[in-house]
Amino acid sequence: MKLWTEGVSKAEVEAEISAFFQVLRRGDLKLARNSVTHHSDDWEHQIWSLWQDTWLIVLEDRDEEVADESFLGGLWRSDRSWLQSIDIEDSFHWDDVGERAQPDASVYVNIICDGVVTDVSAEFSVVRVDGGLALRRDRITRI
Repeated sequence: MKLWTEGVSKAEVEAEISAFFQVLRRGDLKLARNSVTHHSDDWEHQIWSLWQDTWLIVLEDRDEEVADESFLGGLWRSDRSWLQSIDIEDSFHWDDVGERAQPDASVYVNIICDGVVTDVSAEFSVVRVDGGLALRRDRITRI
């Protein structure tokens, strides 16, 4: 997890969000999870929801089916190749103005799946932690 001991620019935060999604695309769920702090302990449910709200829609458009769409079925976890289709838009949407990211500032980025912008976004915040500021994943959800 990246820790900033002084103020942080929005460009630095955006680079960390991009790096988070690069790790996620590689399918390394543990490293992605550990690269940021989290608003709640719902990591696996967030990834399953991302799978449902993006990749399953792509498969549906292709008239393809999966054997088990359930969380407990675990297909989303055991076959992580779908993560290679996940990307983010180049534009980030901040809830404040200026070049610097203020503590508790939120930033949103839209999710792309299989080259198409989806109605799913990821929300992150810059939060105070022991020793400085860190990036926190708040939620990944349909908008």
